[in-house]
Amino acid sequence: MGLSDRRSIFRMLVDFVHRCDVTYHSWVFSKRELDDSDRLVSAMSRELGAWIRAEYEFFARWERIVIYYDNGQKEITNLVNSVFNAHLSVEVRNVVPSDYSLFQMADLCCTMALLRKKIEKVGLSSSERDFFSTPKASAERALKKGYFKTLDRKWFGD
Repeated sequence: MGLSDRRSIFRMLVDFVHRCDVTYHSWVFSKRELDDSDRLVSAMSRELGAWIRAEYEFFARWERIVIYYDNGQKEITNLVNSVFNAHLSVEVRNVVPSDYSLFQMADLCCTMALLRKKIEKVGLSSSERDFFSTPKASAERALKKGYFKTLDRKWFGD
């Protein structure tokens, strides 16, 4: 698929996020800073647990909470299941990403959070610059003005 077709699909997904009544919250963890998987899983568990506790009133309003995950990483599946169930009663379901627009939306939000952190820490790769740059703006500026700004309006939490 050509670059312009991929850009068009990406923009459609961003527009879809913009039009939907959804919010999101994400974290970015550095494998380099947390040099072994136990420290990484512990940090992720602490952050997720603290966030659930901080937003408990929001979650408690719901009669049923269903979490969809694609089982891409076993550690994440276990972490999500155990941390959420330690604080709330949830049902974790396996999902095929291509079948759920909301899952694709969540993936986009996480990808954009990672790109934002990447800009801060190491900068974008040449292929990322090629994809996001426009005739009028650098990739970083296009991301900040065109994409991050849209997603910032959807942020859930502090």
